Amino acid sequence: MFLKNVLFGFLILAITLPAYAQNTVELKKQLVLGQKKLNVMENMSLSESDAAAFWPIYDEFQEEIFELDQQRYQILTQYTQNYKTLTDEQADRILDSMFEIKDQRQSVLKRVSLSLEEVLPAKIVFRYLQIENNMATLEAYSLIEKIPLLE
Repeated sequence: MFLKNVLFGFLILAITLPAYAQNTVELKKQLVLGQKKLNVMENMSLSESDAAAFWPIYDEFQEEIFELDQQRYQILTQYTQNYKTLTDEQADRILDSMFEIKDQRQSVLKRVSLSLEEVLPAKIVFRYLQIENNMATLEAYSLIEKIPLLE
């Protein structure tokens, strides 16, 4: 009977741990997106009508930007784990990937800008892109200390 209970407990853990891990990832994602949205909200000072036009478009594109940022973090994590033994071929792949992600991110921001320009004055769109760029710059700056230079 004891063995059955132990096996049943392990079975429950085996079933629930992947779901827990997935929930943890989703929770972290929502936390990051929520903090970013709060920063944008604090710096935009939108009127009620501008906010009604802005936030649906903002929300629509944030998922895409987040996924690209996650891809970049994965590449940087792999780099930091292997930078001492990195081959030219691996470095070339990393360069290609990083430029591709940067291009895709800029493309998303361009689409955000075009969508926002359809419903908001250009100055508001410009301000949002300044804020988005400032946050990305601060994030990149914070990574400088964590990413070793290639040897």
